Amino acid sequence: LSTAGPAMEAVRRVSAAGAPCADAKHSPLRSSVALQFAGAREQAVSCLLSRLAGRSELLLWARAAALLPEEPAIAAHATALFGTKPCTASPASWDVLGPLPIGKNEVDGDPLEDMGGAFAYWLAGHNASASGVGGGVYSELSPTPLRWSPARPVQGSLQLHWPDVAWGGLVQGLGQRAVLEVQAWAVGALAVAADGDFVLDCRGVGRALLYAAEDPRAPPRLLNADVYGGGGSSLAALRLRAGVYLLALRPRLVVQSRLQCRLSASAEGGMSISPPKALPDLLRAANGSLHLCGGIIALPVRNTGSMWLRTLRARLTGTEEALELLDPDATFDVAPGQLRLVPLRLRVRRGATLSCPWGARLAVTARRDGGGELSRSVSLRGGECRDPSQSIVCSFGDHDGAVS
Repeated sequence: LSTAGPAMEAVRRVSAAGAPCADAKHSPLRSSVALQFAGAREQAVSCLLSRLAGRSELLLWARAAALLPEEPAIAAHATALFGTKPCTASPASWDVLGPLPIGKNEVDGDPLEDMGGAFAYWLAGHNASASGVGGGVYSELSPTPLRWSPARPVQGSLQLHWPDVAWGGLVQGLGQRAVLEVQAWAVGALAVAADGDFVLDCRGVGRALLYAAEDPRAPPRLLNADVYGGGGSSLAALRLRAGVYLLALRPRLVVQSRLQCRLSASAEGGMSISPPKALPDLLRAANGSLHLCGGIIALPVRNTGSMWLRTLRARLTGTEEALELLDPDATFDVAPGQLRLVPLRLRVRRGATLSCPWGARLAVTARRDGGGELSRSVSLRGGECRDPSQSIVCSFGDHDGAVS
């Protein structure tokens, strides 16, 4: 890249004016974050810059750009390495610590909490010769102390398994399979090219902790995830500044599991609409009249932005004169990161006809806090038609407001 030369000149100039690095043999990214965590920001800069010569790792240059905002050449090279990507989609490598014993759901403890927590212990591990760190963590599931070990994801998925553990012998020795239920920690790094709204989709774990490398002492963001891996509830919307972030996951598993985390830029405007998963059947009465059984649909509206969606409203468009909304003026609000199933009531106009399977098209508008108007459209398809002698699918509003 043409930006590499000016960037390296800036690195050499800043390095010559700074203090020499006292830790030039451990992971440059982890070392720089650990040193900043300890209050040694000058050392964090010098140790990172001393490792940049001849390297093109995006994470390192993004970290350098965040540490030295006054050096445009370094920022320009980091931007060039991103190319057209707004961020790194997932960690290229993870540091894993496990397997660790697990307790009951109600009283489950973190074995690393006594060491300051997993993130602090991960930072301390940047220098394995530090007092108390090189000994590792003792686990009843391993004959030797556990240490952080690198793991490469396969097609974006992190495989968690420990083939060296004698699982069969543990089950026989304890006479129960509960010993197979374990926990672990995994830490990976992500980079963001520019300030903006992003969506983090983590599956196979109940929650995610996101730390900012620029301020490692700040409390992490606690983000929702999808422990069952089915999607739908795993998206976490967040506003991020340019720089490097550290993702810490604490999975619970039985012998082995697979984790997935993907970071992506939010959709334009932050609003996405999906077709309903089910539509009520259309009943053809003996006198020829048509009725939607229940007539309520649950329209999935997701807000992937960092601002509220206000006064969300739906209306029928196109040639659907046969259908009408019972309350066309109803409005709804959707919180940042929320997937809301918006209830809409439809009915067939008197004397109208509909072809089978029936469908419709909706236009949805909303106003974004701090922004302008948003508009999306969605098609409703696949509604079945039934006679009175046939079984029929109806919808209704439940006591809690949900559509069933």
